[in-house]
Parts: sequence; C-alpha cells; structure tokens
Amino acid sequence: MKKLVLKTLLFSVLLSLVLVGILILSAKEPYKKLISVATNSTEYGSGYNQGACEIIPYIYKVQTKDAYTKLILGDSVCFRMFSELQDLNKDYCIAGTNRGVTMAGQYILAEQFLENHPDATEIYLVVIEDSLLTDFETGYGYQYAVMPFIETDTFTGIEADTLHDLKSVYGSFFLNKEMVMLIEHSDLNKKLYYNLLNKVNPKFSTLEIPDVSITYIEKMYRLCEEKGVTLYLVPEPLKDVEERRELEAQIRTSYEASPLYELFPDYFEQLQYLPPDMFADNVHIAGTREELNDVIRIMQKNSNCMKDLILEPQN
Repeated sequence: MKKLVLKTLLFSVLLSLVLVGILILSAKEPYKKLISVATNSTEYGSGYNQGACEIIPYIYKVQTKDAYTKLILGDSVCFRMFSELQDLNKDYCIAGTNRGVTMAGQYILAEQFLENHPDATEIYLVVIEDSLLTDFETGYGYQYAVMPFIETDTFTGIEADTLHDLKSVYGSFFLNKEMVMLIEHSDLNKKLYYNLLNKVNPKFSTLEIPDVSITYIEKMYRLCEEKGVTLYLVPEPLKDVEERRELEAQIRTSYEASPLYELFPDYFEQLQYLPPDMFADNVHIAGTREELNDVIRIMQKNSNCMKDLILEPQN
C-alpha cells in the first residue's frame, strides 16, 4: 500500500512537471504555434485579446521626450475622433486608447507624460460616460488595465487599495511580470486563464461610478495642479435614442453624488446627442473626417477648450 501511494505521488509530481513545462513552452518559439494548434487555442492568438499590444505603443508615446505641451487622453471613441489629427498638431500628443485601461491606466499615461514633458500646460481626458463606469472587469480588464503597464514597468503609481482590488479580481499570482509575459505570449495560457476568470470570478461594471474612476481622476487632478497643468474632463457625443438618454440619467445621478462632480460639475452639461445614423454601433461615432471635425467643433464650443486644435491642413 505504501509503495502504491509513493508511485501515485511520483506520477502526480511528474505529470505536474510535464503540464507546467507545456505551459512554459507554449509561450516560447518554436513551440508556440505547435502547442496552440494542438490544444485548439489558435483563436486566442493574433487579433484576439491583444490589449497589451494595443496600449503599449501609447505608453511609449507619452514617455517620449518631445515638444508636445498638451495631451489628449481617452477611450476608443476618443481614438476614433482624434487620432487622425496627430500629424496636423505639433503641440498636442494624441493618445486615445480604450476604456478597458480604466481611469487607473489613464492616470498612468498622464503621469508618464508629465514626467517627460516639463513644459506641459494642459491635459484633456476625453471620454464617453460609459468609460467613467469602467471597473476592473474579467472580460477585457486584465489585458488592458494590467498587462501593458506591468510589461512596461509603469505600474508603480498604483495605490495599495487598487492593488488589493486587482488581486481580488485577477489573483496576486497573476500580477507579476513573469506571469504576465507567460500569458501574453501563449495562446494556450490566454485560453486557460481568461476562461478561468470568467467562470470562477466573473466581475462586470455597474451603473455606479466605481472607486477606481474616482480615485484616479482625483489623483490626475491633484498631479496636474501640482505641476501647474490644467486638466479638462470632456464628454463625447451620445447616440440619440431613448435607451441612451435613460442610461445617461442613471449615470448622471451616480456622478453628481460622487466627488468628481465637485471637480468637474459641467461634464454632463457639455453633452451633445447626435442622430443614430451617425454611429457605427451604440457607442462609436462614424462619419467622414469632415463630419467628425464638425462634431469636434461643437465639443470645443461646449467645453471651451482645445480651441487651438488643428482640424484641417493649413494652407
């Protein structure tokens, strides 16, 4: 009986070592593709859950020491509306990313920009109201709010309470650089970890402004104040449908009960509603460059900022 127990234990240890070896090799060449195909994990490869690859270039962009004095941050709507204007503007660093980075990620981007641009004067946080609701989720949160910042060693400005929240959602074991890289470069590891998150500890944003938004917009405001930089919170256009107006009323109630209202009381007063046919979906505005520029002009008027942003080639 004792020998059977020892053999079973030895087999379990060897099997565990083999499985760990497969997980490690699945993130390394030349085994990555072979293991991805063998484990039916190819759908988790290129084009799927690539948050780190999407966000890291913007971390490097705001870290670059150049002549920019103004920063535009925001979500994917911000990216859609402003990114094409970068080549026209020499004073503005345009770094619209994705709501998944959360306001903690937006803060890190602002912090990195200010650290590398001592002559900065203004930061514009341009977001749809939905982005103010974004918490650490089990859908896209890990790849957008964790991976890019840990991979670039820019996660140092995170508060202890935030780190506690991150651990409760993603697990402390998965918040170190070695594990992040192991998941980032392996289709199999992405498949296993993301599915585990969704099944064991699913978490989604609600219609209440989460602590992460309040904490990091306040931190951004204080940091800008310390640096002599003006921070603007600018709303993006909304689709003019009944469901959106009802949603706005609920979010506005949560916003006005939060400390953010004291810092930016006019956020909801600046909103503009546009016809449904101007949207590609329920959130993202469509249209030609000229149409987008017309919308930006209204945003400039309503918010009384970004008025020197160049929208068209100068003669």
